[in-house]
Amino acid sequence: MLRECIIITDKDLHLHSDDEVILWQGNPQDIKVFDIISKPVILLIGLFCIFIIAFAVKYFFLTEGANDFMRVFVTAIILALGIFVAIVPFVYTSRLRKNTTYVLTNKRAIVLREKGDYNVTAYRSLNKLKNICIYKNNSDTATFYFIEDSIELFSIGERNSFDDVIFRNIKDFDELEKIVSPFVAVVHL
Repeated sequence: MLRECIIITDKDLHLHSDDEVILWQGNPQDIKVFDIISKPVILLIGLFCIFIIAFAVKYFFLTEGANDFMRVFVTAIILALGIFVAIVPFVYTSRLRKNTTYVLTNKRAIVLREKGDYNVTAYRSLNKLKNICIYKNNSDTATFYFIEDSIELFSIGERNSFDDVIFRNIKDFDELEKIVSPFVAVVHL
């Protein structure tokens, strides 16, 4: 199913100067929930839930004080928590992808995110960047890291993700690489 790309105009973006123009814009590519990475994660979570249920049932049989209602109740709670833990990350990332738009101008790389009633904008000036790191994913997409320092790439998980300007899961990455390469050096990871 194709998703509509949110079209951002110069007026919507509040460009800093008259000579700043939009060169490229896009959204993260939708990824199937049960792709290569998701299947093992869901399988492990399912096996963990089965193990916990087996442990809880065995414990209740060893302790004769627990009645049938308590056994069923605890089993249902463990199953519900397992399903919640297995599904919520996929729903969250899917929603985040749908509400994210990437914009590249001749001066900045911009990430726009809709978060409820307000929008979050993160950007990096292209003239401050030493290079752009591109990582080609297994799903025929690429992730572009717009970072000011190479040390910054290794501390991405430790900072607030809204400060990072990362274009994730870009399908037409060759086109974007051609557009951005005149402005800054490109490094492939």
